[in-house]
Amino acid sequence: MGPPVSRVAAIVIAVLLAASALLAQSTPLSSQPSERIIDVEAAQRAKQVEHSFRAWQAPLLPFLAFGHAMEKGFIAVDRNHLLDKAQYYVAEHDRGFKPLFGGLGIGTGFAFGVEYYRNHFLRRGGRIGIPLRASTLLYQDYGIDLSLPVDSGQRVFFDANAHYRVRSQDDFFGLGNDSRAGDRTSYMLQSRQFSFGPRFELSRRLRFHARFGYNSTSVFDGKDARFPVITAQFARSRIPGLQNGARLWAGEVSLIHDTRDVPGRPRSGGYHRLEAGRRQSGDANDFGFWRYRAEAERYLPLGSRNRVLALRFLGITNQARGASAVPFFEQVILGGSSTLRGFREFRFYDTSGIMMSAEYRYNLNAYADMVLFVDQGQVARQPGDFSWSGLRTGYGGGLRFLNQQGTPFKLLIGRSNEGTRVYFSLGGTF
Repeated sequence: MGPPVSRVAAIVIAVLLAASALLAQSTPLSSQPSERIIDVEAAQRAKQVEHSFRAWQAPLLPFLAFGHAMEKGFIAVDRNHLLDKAQYYVAEHDRGFKPLFGGLGIGTGFAFGVEYYRNHFLRRGGRIGIPLRASTLLYQDYGIDLSLPVDSGQRVFFDANAHYRVRSQDDFFGLGNDSRAGDRTSYMLQSRQFSFGPRFELSRRLRFHARFGYNSTSVFDGKDARFPVITAQFARSRIPGLQNGARLWAGEVSLIHDTRDVPGRPRSGGYHRLEAGRRQSGDANDFGFWRYRAEAERYLPLGSRNRVLALRFLGITNQARGASAVPFFEQVILGGSSTLRGFREFRFYDTSGIMMSAEYRYNLNAYADMVLFVDQGQVARQPGDFSWSGLRTGYGGGLRFLNQQGTPFKLLIGRSNEGTRVYFSLGGTF
């Protein structure tokens, strides 16, 4: 008799988690702090109390049963040291190749690739990476990323990158909060961009970025044969940037305050970001605008670290200068697994947008959380046009799969007045 199917599935998921963990870690295993449990019996009794069943947990039985079966697979991974062995081959080297999974954004299909990296490039603490990614839907990203410390204390860095990207079939439903789901079309973007600037690590929790760069974007009809191309549904003259794309010079500054206990899988603390930037045409197009962004996340333990309330707010506005316009692909876009769940990817476009999320996370075991969420958001021309009646709502739940330092992937189901969506996404944006 072979092992139960649930055990086999758990082992497969565990191996995926092990591989995903490597992608988020660039420091050798030997540099991580070692934690040992001295009193094993006391720890086991505490875990039994922590995960003991209570009557109010009856609706969670399917999730708890799945989590228990999955945990057995993860224990098998730990027992055979699969994670340690894989990490040795990837993270213990100063240079080499490592696999990439995801990283192309929402709606791109399954993405994979490879990156050549070299740690301590030019000087200690420097790093160069050359990632090459492609997806099953022909989305592509090829580039080079460089980070160099300027001072010996590694508090000031010079960052630079250059990328060529192809987004083969993004969706467009029209501009505004009242765009119709039935007007779905497809477009393709090709972009070439570079940026550079300093990064200041002001403290362990606070950092400041300044970036300058250039982005050349061309727009074409999309490759999704299921839906009309964008130019068949919308007039080029009515959608900014659809006619000739955009060539934009850009500069922006951002201040980030991060107090999360474990950034990839937080149980307490918060993340706060303020950003301001300017875009200006580098050709005959009349595109010139300021962009402002405010983002806040808070993680509140509910009596125990196994139950967490996660809250998020995101607000972005693009303010055109004079009679200038904002290209549609540079506008605020809501919809999909990372912003407004329950709606299709790229569902709403406009120059300003807000989004609020509340998420209840119940820890099933060391490797998975059960999630219940509610999202609300809307887009508008100006922040003053936002209204309570204009908020679009999505809700649902699912599972977050965890490793020691992050959330390698999530499986969520979201529902809205436009139907039910299933999201499988790599990484944890929130």
